[in-house]
Amino acid sequence: MDELFNILARFSRSVYEGVAKRNLILLARLISGMGKVEQQKCRSNMFARYANMLEYLSVDELKYLADFISYYSKPGKDRPLWGLEETKLQENMLADVLLQKGVFGSGFEVWQEENDDWKNPSRFPSVIRTKLTYYLSADMQDIVDRYGVDWAEIANMEI
Repeated sequence: MDELFNILARFSRSVYEGVAKRNLILLARLISGMGKVEQQKCRSNMFARYANMLEYLSVDELKYLADFISYYSKPGKDRPLWGLEETKLQENMLADVLLQKGVFGSGFEVWQEENDDWKNPSRFPSVIRTKLTYYLSADMQDIVDRYGVDWAEIANMEI
């Protein structure tokens, strides 16, 4: 019972601070999802950590996040490697903002491309390429995998 009280107190703090209605709906759905999944062991410290990450996301950030989650939720065969949609998602300025807010993590991918220069094979036979890639942080991945929040609905709702 103390855990539920702490979760509701944390939600009330967000209401008091004037968090946007869309974000309050997101937090309420997160509480509902946690209640269904966690049953009696709903953890207020987990909710507080999630709320700190989600409560001040802008509408544009929520829409971008919904697109990101939708794209990367598809099976690998349904999304081409380094396709136009993936490039658009990975090279978006909002990804850096979400990285700072703890929603995303990032890392460098490194790969080697062979050079087809048959005239001079000894000179630079391959090219090393790198690319910064973004992925959901561990907390965000936990929210997406476990609590059944419909991100597209929240991002696109009329308020």
